[in-house]
Amino acid sequence: MPATEVGICNKALIKLRVKRISSLTDGTEEADLCNELYDDTRDQVLEDFPWNFATARYTLAEDSETTSGWSYQYVLPSDCVKALSLYNPASAAAKITYNWNRDEWVSGAEIPFEIAANEAKNTRVLLTDQSDAVLIYTARITDPNLFSPQFVEALATCIASKLAVPLRGSAELEQRLTALYLHLGNLAKVRNAQEGIFVPEQRSGILDSRI
Repeated sequence: MPATEVGICNKALIKLRVKRISSLTDGTEEADLCNELYDDTRDQVLEDFPWNFATARYTLAEDSETTSGWSYQYVLPSDCVKALSLYNPASAAAKITYNWNRDEWVSGAEIPFEIAANEAKNTRVLLTDQSDAVLIYTARITDPNLFSPQFVEALATCIASKLAVPLRGSAELEQRLTALYLHLGNLAKVRNAQEGIFVPEQRSGILDSRI
């Protein structure tokens, strides 16, 4: 069955063993809280872990402003939740591999960058010394039909952790659900790394012992 916002919230409410909702605006306390928390929590879960379904590439547009200490200032895409890495498609840095030691995707030749506020402090920009840069980033995906099953479970668990105190009055339950959320996210990172065919960099003994 395709995921829906209401369905995800109900998965969270089931974890708390409280009444489910018929919509985010059905007037119940559960619906009001889910409606208030859903968007921000979705973006938090997208930011916390590098989900394959939300990974996007974007050719950056150079900003007219410049920042001391960097050669280029770029405008971030409006749907950027988290910048992951940069590459130049004309160079060997376009090759993306998985760094097993650091447990993250990196470009073949890592390009330093910084995320900062622009001079007017009204938007975020990317600063780097790389010309013609392409950004790999986590995009704000809002359509639940595009969510992976692991993301749906992690999002429902994260929502449940935030509702544990207001709906169940239990800080202990909140802590248990938060720990479960982090476990689910780390498990999803391993599963993400198994999608596609990549040439792995040096594999660490620590990771070998976990497989």
